[in-house]
Amino acid sequence: MPEHVSVLLNEVLAFARDAEANSIDGDFTVLDATLGLAGHSRAILQQCNVNFLYGYDQDAEARKIAERNLANFSGKFKIFPHNFSQIVELMDTPFFNGLNFILFDLGVSNLQLVEVERGFSFVNNGPLDMRMNQSNAKIRTAADILNGSSVKELTEIFRAFGEEKYAHNIAKAIDRKKQNGFVFKTTYELVDVIRQTLPQAIQRHSGGHPARRVFQALRIAVNCEMDVLKEALSSAFDLLRAHGILCVISYHSLEDRIVKNAMRVKEAECVGICKPRKAITPTENEMEKNYKSRSAKMRVFVRYDKTEEKEARENVMASFPY
Repeated sequence: MPEHVSVLLNEVLAFARDAEANSIDGDFTVLDATLGLAGHSRAILQQCNVNFLYGYDQDAEARKIAERNLANFSGKFKIFPHNFSQIVELMDTPFFNGLNFILFDLGVSNLQLVEVERGFSFVNNGPLDMRMNQSNAKIRTAADILNGSSVKELTEIFRAFGEEKYAHNIAKAIDRKKQNGFVFKTTYELVDVIRQTLPQAIQRHSGGHPARRVFQALRIAVNCEMDVLKEALSSAFDLLRAHGILCVISYHSLEDRIVKNAMRVKEAECVGICKPRKAITPTENEMEKNYKSRSAKMRVFVRYDKTEEKEARENVMASFPY
């Protein structure tokens, strides 16, 4: 397996330290809502005085590796085997009193990409699965969606979640094969249809693999990622303590738009402030060392305390003419 490199690690650590500095009575509590292999969490535990860290990940294999990577911090963390949409359950945890720092690192990990049986990779041939949680048989696989959806439904998925310009053409090509009795089972079968459908000029100048957008769209559809993200962000704002910091790293425009809009809404409600105003992106040096980081954007939200919130609301009210 390729070495796991945490994206925007230095920037995440800088905000974690800010959150620690503003924590009350040294009670610095952290949530890694997308634990993965625990790269960010391990660094935070190493470099900050963390009282306790909660981690969420629905991938069983990732949780095993995370447990090993955090073994030196036994007693200072707890891992939940759930999707991050369930972070609201922390409110029912004994002695829970809010969070000082919350991190979301969205996207697919190297672990998922290199395991061909997961079906996330368009480079290697494997079953069309794409479920983040393979233990849940109730979740439809990518093959289920491809084989069971109409041209209209597939077009909407590829266009909405992949921003694929040729969504309708690809959906029609998939349907033609199904009309002839073909059943999609593997990633290469889908890649072949996409390659045969897209104009050669587009494939040569696409700046990436021609199947990238369709695979992204299917992964999002399989795991209901956009709805889950909205739900999780709503909970995250409620879980933050005063002066607590929320950091969200996204890897495509759909995710970033949801994160940006959610933070701006909370800012308008005088709950806190987006700081800095613009998304943080990797340095050229990081992008050279870690190709995955090239599309990363991190947005940061800082929660007000009661006094700051009151002042912000008063300022808003004062701006209205009467």
